[in-house]
Amino acid sequence: MSLQKLDEEALPIATLSPAERRRPLLGRLPRRGIAITLGIGGALFLFAYNRGGYPIADRNLAAVIVWWVLLVGSLTGVWTLRRVPRAALAGAALLAALTALTGISAVWAGSSERALNDFCGTLFYLGVYVLVVLAVARRDLGRWLDAVAVAAAATVVLGLISRYFPSLFAAEAELRSIPEAAGRLSFPVGYWNGLAVLAALGVPLLLRAALAARGPALRGLALAPLPAIAAAIYLASSRGGALASALAILVFLAATPRRAATLTALAVASGPTVAAIAVQKHYPLVVNGPFGTSAAASQGHAAAAWTAGLCALCGLAYAGIAIVADRRGRPVAVRVERGLLIALSVLVLAGVAAANPVARLHAFQQPYKAITGPNYVQSHLFSGNGGGRWQLWATATDALRTKPVLGRGAGSFEAWETQHGTLGFVRDAHSACMQTLAELGIVGLLVFVAFLITGLATTAVRFAGARREERCVLAALVAAFVAYVFAIGFDWFWQLPAVGVLGIVFLGLLTGRGTTAPPDPDSPSTRPPPAKPGPRIPSARHMAMGTMALVAVAAIFAEGLPLLSQLRLDASQTAARKGDLNRAVKEAIAARDLAPWAASPYLQVALLAERAGDLAQARNWITAATRQDPSDWRLWLVATRVQTEAGAIADARRSLARLRELNPSLQLAAS
Repeated sequence: MSLQKLDEEALPIATLSPAERRRPLLGRLPRRGIAITLGIGGALFLFAYNRGGYPIADRNLAAVIVWWVLLVGSLTGVWTLRRVPRAALAGAALLAALTALTGISAVWAGSSERALNDFCGTLFYLGVYVLVVLAVARRDLGRWLDAVAVAAAATVVLGLISRYFPSLFAAEAELRSIPEAAGRLSFPVGYWNGLAVLAALGVPLLLRAALAARGPALRGLALAPLPAIAAAIYLASSRGGALASALAILVFLAATPRRAATLTALAVASGPTVAAIAVQKHYPLVVNGPFGTSAAASQGHAAAAWTAGLCALCGLAYAGIAIVADRRGRPVAVRVERGLLIALSVLVLAGVAAANPVARLHAFQQPYKAITGPNYVQSHLFSGNGGGRWQLWATATDALRTKPVLGRGAGSFEAWETQHGTLGFVRDAHSACMQTLAELGIVGLLVFVAFLITGLATTAVRFAGARREERCVLAALVAAFVAYVFAIGFDWFWQLPAVGVLGIVFLGLLTGRGTTAPPDPDSPSTRPPPAKPGPRIPSARHMAMGTMALVAVAAIFAEGLPLLSQLRLDASQTAARKGDLNRAVKEAIAARDLAPWAASPYLQVALLAERAGDLAQARNWITAATRQDPSDWRLWLVATRVQTEAGAIADARRSLARLRELNPSLQLAAS
């Protein structure tokens, strides 16, 4: 083997020429690249900050912004369909088909409101996908990956700060009011597994930055968040987050051509990462509470100092190794790399065998059992119970049997599980595939799976034609996407926009122009066609962009109406809390006028009329609400109460019977 070949495949962090080894410590920082990284990363962070974008108004507002950007770009000619890969067009067509099916299912779904809310969520993802495909060029691909990594790291850091200094964040204290969330880190995403998986998706992107950043200081800075990510996953007690991060690392290691450098980075980060988890365990009040005490605050401050120090140690150690590697360029033989890979493979296989997969599967299938005791976080993290997922998937399968082709309609799983399941009130099936199967049937599942496979198949093709340095970027991207696909298979991240949108971004990058091979300037296909004399006829390109502009306008209206309705409904609830019932009623009726298909405004007016003592109006409005959504047991509960207060005992008995049918496990209904 030649010295040049040996130098390419060996350690150190990067093989640089003498001129490159004289770079500044921070390297060259292009302004455009910084703007893209901070701009996109900041937008993703802000989206995750308020409960992961889960509130309907936040998600719809983000969707309006995305589609407005597409509209402006279409009208001004910023976006172009030239050289858009066929894989991207196929992905857009599949996601558009899924969006259309979700919206059409409102016709047969039990609740039009919930079905159209799901439609707006999928329409938001479609807008993000199209925007990424059109906006990201090859030169910007790395910056977008850096942006996602920055957003993930910033979200993790904020979550840890909220645990170490809980008095600074009232919202974190509110999340702890949920019994199961009492000891699990959830802020700011609002869901412990969502925070952990969001952090896990950033791991391969940070590893790529640690290998490719221009300058040792930036490489060290990229690796520094890994101990904090491990601490956050531990405090969230998220088995899904831990498995997703491990899977992402293994896929990145298998796909990247710079395995030795990756192993070096992982070796440097391993010590501080393990120590960061040990630090959390050393301060039990930080992990399990009770929170809000002076002792917990003292332990939180100490844990914060240790965690920050370990992150700094990780970054400085790696930066130091990068400095030495850049200056000396001392390679390590390929056989050492292979030895490390063999050792890692043995450790993985030994870990799988020690975990006893058969026993784990059996434990996973058992019904949900609450974990009690003072050390809940660690007990849950190492338990094998599926948290009721197996039972939820069985319920989804039962729902499929009733309507196998097109399902029971978007948003219908909650009502079906409450009526026929074993866990009572659960909103989602905790699996994107199983929920799609129950709500949109076999047709919906095939479209959804084909959409995901598009990215994986495209990646395999582009790996074959990519250069060495491009494969490192593709490796990070496909590792994050594989971890995302794994995660949505075991939880409801498709319905959590802060996590769901990252998968859409990854898929848009995988299938879009950012990962295509550079065009050949001498190829006839890249030369502009010669101008033809005669009258100007709109080209196919202009017609396509005009069509997209029309779609964008329709999408803005589709997202805007429920957004305005929800804002009016929120204003009504705010006015009611202040005692201004007249304004509360006006706002609720305005919300009804904007979204007449939704049951929520009718319910709000009924509650306001009941509060004002106008029981006749309350009966009329709650009856109208049950017509809009006859599958929601909560509406029948209110109807039973209002009708009883109004003396309509016969109507109250009928409502109570319907309530018992929709929610057999409700204690009030059985009493």
